[in-house]
Amino acid sequence: MSRMIDRLRLAGVPVGEMQSVVIDNAAEYFLTKRLPTGWDRDTFTLADFPRCLSPWRSAFVEFCLPAAEREQHREALYSVGMAVYSTRKTELATRGEDPVGSLPYIQQAIVRTYPHLVAQSEWLTSFALWLEKSKGVLAGPLANYTFFHTATGDLLWNNGNVPEAIMVDMQCAAFASAEQQRDFARCVMTPYLYPFLFAFSLANCKNAMTSVVHPPEKLSRAHTRRHGLPLSRYYTLNIEPMKKILRDEGKVDSHGLKYALSVCRGHFANYTEGKGLFGKYHGQFWIPQHVRGSASRGVVTKDYAVNAPRETT
Repeated sequence: MSRMIDRLRLAGVPVGEMQSVVIDNAAEYFLTKRLPTGWDRDTFTLADFPRCLSPWRSAFVEFCLPAAEREQHREALYSVGMAVYSTRKTELATRGEDPVGSLPYIQQAIVRTYPHLVAQSEWLTSFALWLEKSKGVLAGPLANYTFFHTATGDLLWNNGNVPEAIMVDMQCAAFASAEQQRDFARCVMTPYLYPFLFAFSLANCKNAMTSVVHPPEKLSRAHTRRHGLPLSRYYTLNIEPMKKILRDEGKVDSHGLKYALSVCRGHFANYTEGKGLFGKYHGQFWIPQHVRGSASRGVVTKDYAVNAPRETT
């Protein structure tokens, strides 16, 4: 089966050497578990996603909306994709000229235009949004959002308790005017951004394993005969360890995902130095929630660590 990145390539969109990452499982889990039983309103905010720096430096990340979501909401999309580019600010200062309009080019312009935000951050992550109303009916890039991250991978927040983000218009022929496109992007960007941030938070630990999915050779050959390009291999994220913790300790099925994350969110413990986890393993690991202090007094302390964005090979 083709993915959105295959259809973008057929449409001549320059995705280049971006890694292909499919987060269908994380997105389905988020979208089906986000509301507590009996609730009809989504209460998630950007503050609910710690260490949401993309672990992939340059990737096209996508998911198909679950069938149940499409059946429940007739206006629901078929799939959502994001071209994602994460980089350390010091690397941007030493880069040469990037192609006009590319995500690195936009980041370089942001570094020059918003030096006060760059001074407070360590990483920049840019997202370019693509949508499919139905399979093959592509719209995008609709908008570019660039977030600033601290050295720990958290979003940078201003004094008004709002995450620092820059929205850059990207020309899209599907809209009659730039203003119409901007309004639409604002409406859809945030809710469809959440599954990506959820997946990034989960991916920033060593035991959230990724695996490579190779398209069936027969289907790929048939795709090559019809379209001149083979199907793309892609990476997926194994979220089963985290789902078990959220189910058993966070009561996600009865209380919803936001509650489960706040009560039972694992922390990314840093075992890079010293003897390592169990005296053997080194890296960042998803660990069941450790609550320190007196929960009865409302004191809950959580620790996280983050991996630098990596090149997937």
